Amino acid sequence: MKALAKMEPGDCLFFMAADVDECHRLSGLVRTNIAENLTNDICEKNCYKFCWIVDFPFFEKDPETGKIIFSHNPFSMPQGGLEALNTKPPLEIEAYQYDVVCNGIELSSGAIRNHRIDIMEKAFEIAGDAPHGHAQHPRGHRLPDEPEGPGPDDERSELRHRAAAARTPHQDPRHERGRRQARQVRHMTPPRSKYGPLHALAAGAVLVYAVLSNGFVAFWQQFLHGINIELNEKMLLTLLGYNTLFFGGLFLILWASTFFGRARSTSGPPDKPRGRARSPSGPLLTLLSAIPICLIALGLNWICSELLSRLAGIDLSDQDLVKVVTSNTLSPGGKAILYSFLLLEAPLLEEPLFRGAIFGGFSRIIPVWAAMALSGFLFAFIHVNAATFIPLWFLGIAFAWLYVRTGTLLAPMAVHFTFNAVNLALCLL
Repeated sequence: MKALAKMEPGDCLFFMAADVDECHRLSGLVRTNIAENLTNDICEKNCYKFCWIVDFPFFEKDPETGKIIFSHNPFSMPQGGLEALNTKPPLEIEAYQYDVVCNGIELSSGAIRNHRIDIMEKAFEIAGDAPHGHAQHPRGHRLPDEPEGPGPDDERSELRHRAAAARTPHQDPRHERGRRQARQVRHMTPPRSKYGPLHALAAGAVLVYAVLSNGFVAFWQQFLHGINIELNEKMLLTLLGYNTLFFGGLFLILWASTFFGRARSTSGPPDKPRGRARSPSGPLLTLLSAIPICLIALGLNWICSELLSRLAGIDLSDQDLVKVVTSNTLSPGGKAILYSFLLLEAPLLEEPLFRGAIFGGFSRIIPVWAAMALSGFLFAFIHVNAATFIPLWFLGIAFAWLYVRTGTLLAPMAVHFTFNAVNLALCLL
């Protein structure tokens, strides 16, 4: 027994004989009492220790009847939604309920409200409070057929009435305005990301270092005038290979790091659920937004080039790859590799890195619009070209917006591919 408990000289082993909850309560009292009554009182004084209590059990077993009942707030959202209620054992289901505690004292509590009628009905059904039939509201809403009033021998009848009230539509026009505002906020909620702020900061630091590694003067020269090197085919293919390895390797390292710990930080308040169902109109939204996004980006490119050239007197350079495309100095094989790189490398490698890891990580600690702007800035910054900086910043924001609205990286990948294809076609004309 000493070996199993890994006891050392001076240790003491206590045994509790009761049900699990009672054992937890008694052992906690014993531990506190012993710590406070030791001659050297090991309890830390004059300090504030905070913690978040998360992952509340949604249900518990009534110790007297053995029935499944709600453990705390029956109107909070169960983690996993309706699928969890239908497939998981009730005692394994957790709720989106949170407490912030200081020195063992609860300061505040909150929860994600259950706003789905079907989920609420299923939850009350598991807890033995299922409605016994349904009436039809004049406006088409289904309402539970509730008893006329709470029975004296039914401890949870009041909960059923509160659930019915929560499902009844309000006539106050302010309620409709609130629902519209909630929908707008929900549409700007990014998909759940396995990448955290540290992933985004690390990726941003690596990208900034790679761009500025030769010094700010060299960066500024390339930013305005390009690298000014005659790129032969061998040198071009080498640069393309290094570029692919850099972005691919960076993303692979970030992806692999997600297996060594949870992406979210435990030092702040817990994340809200972000795995909401995405609209089935995602492909249509992608299709309809592709051409406007491309046209706006190309228009911004022309406007920025003209303004900087005429107002500042700066003779801006095209991107170096554009120079190669328009020079007609490559062999057919070299052209095929270059065109494939231009069309596929950015959508397949840059979108998971900039939208998936960087935008997804930053959106966990800053507002979504700020994460869009910051990830878009990094996206434009690493291309090191003044003429395309503003257009690429716009594209970075637009791609992140598409990712938020559709819930999949395939949408920004598709529009990114479209933009590169249009740009390539214009260069070849």
